[in-house]
Amino acid sequence: MKYILTSEKVNGSIEIGYENGYLNLFKLDLNAPLNEKQLEAISDRLGLANLEIDLISAFSDIGLKASKVMATNEKIAMWCRLYEVYVGTKYIVSPADSGKIKNLKLDEAILFYYFTSQNFLFKSKYSISNLTKYYNELIAEIANTGKGKHPDQWSLEYENKLDQQGRSEYWAHLRSKGLIAKKDRLGRTIDWIKSV
Repeated sequence: MKYILTSEKVNGSIEIGYENGYLNLFKLDLNAPLNEKQLEAISDRLGLANLEIDLISAFSDIGLKASKVMATNEKIAMWCRLYEVYVGTKYIVSPADSGKIKNLKLDEAILFYYFTSQNFLFKSKYSISNLTKYYNELIAEIANTGKGKHPDQWSLEYENKLDQQGRSEYWAHLRSKGLIAKKDRLGRTIDWIKSV
């Protein structure tokens, strides 16, 4: 399991990885060195993985945003699932696709934007090759877009105003914010909560 740690107070990023609960990767990609206090705070939390503590919360307590790095097969599975939602057919994965998608930073929000963008570079040209080719343009467009199309919290009233396509996009947006649907005994959604 790998995580990327970022913060406004740290100029760059830190990559950490764990295998069987033990730290096996610690990579600094910084433009300025950590001060003694920062290094001590990070070091105190590095050994927590074998205690089965939520690392994302542990690092957020000291102002670092921890993002789990997806494995290549998880990225392809997410791509295929969203491709089927937005295009309506199953995506046929080529052997080269895993190599192309391997180093891309992807989440549902990025793919949501890719599939819904009106930019001629992406529109109706949906493939992993096209995503890879125009990835930098996509990220730049997302950065320049500003506020998202949907609210960051769940609202039944808002959801009821959407058509089925809008609901799918709204749910993808909520999942990209780390939320999961909480359902009652009858299977009805009663809330979206932070996933643990």
